[in-house]
Amino acid sequence: MLNLRSLIKPISTFYKKIYMPSDLNEKHQKLVALGTKRSNAKVPLDCHPIGKYQAGAYESVYVSPYTKSAKNVDAEVALVLQDWDSDKALSGPLDCDAQILGYTSTAPTNVNLIALLRRHLDLSLAETFATNLFPFIKDGARNNDIPARLMRDATEEFGMPQIQVIRPKLVICLGISVFNSFRRFHHKKLVGSVDKGIESPFSDGQRWYWCQSHPGQLGFINRESRGRHGQVAADWETMAACYRESFKSLAQ
Repeated sequence: MLNLRSLIKPISTFYKKIYMPSDLNEKHQKLVALGTKRSNAKVPLDCHPIGKYQAGAYESVYVSPYTKSAKNVDAEVALVLQDWDSDKALSGPLDCDAQILGYTSTAPTNVNLIALLRRHLDLSLAETFATNLFPFIKDGARNNDIPARLMRDATEEFGMPQIQVIRPKLVICLGISVFNSFRRFHHKKLVGSVDKGIESPFSDGQRWYWCQSHPGQLGFINRESRGRHGQVAADWETMAACYRESFKSLAQ
């Protein structure tokens, strides 16, 4: 079982540090530079650039189009999903939501994620920083896997550099692949399941990385199987309680 109290004190120390006001423009410029690096990068075999589709309609100045709607460069909370979309999905008609917002507003993944943020952290999507760890478009369907080596490279080249720019206090890793990619980067032992990941948040000394199940329908079904109705909400509330408790300690 996850020992909540063992996490509260280490997290609270982060908020006791004194930070100089952020140079928002400098942070934004660094994010745009990473986006330019992504658009100029050599695309891995069997993957595709974002600009390939709909005459570049989905392109973004950021690493991920998702950041269009979640680009708070001083966010305390960062959201990291695995990848933005697949070749099969993007080869269909133009998705105007995805073009403008960087995500499809009616997709269960996004509906659920926005609801979880509001319910448990009292945050809107725009108050966070959100990105995708793998910055290219995978071949095939949305449920196709991405090789671990590509996730490793993406973490080193794009994932951690974005986190280092934003400097959040909490990184919510949506799915086991994302969580293990950050664990690998920090030389932590990999976990074998989402269940184990949710019980194994870790710190790099500056922020906490917390695994949550993917907010799509399949992620919910898998986490709430075997009679565990409401488990996703309980997972988020445990994380949120630890996050809130860190602020309480400052007032004591």
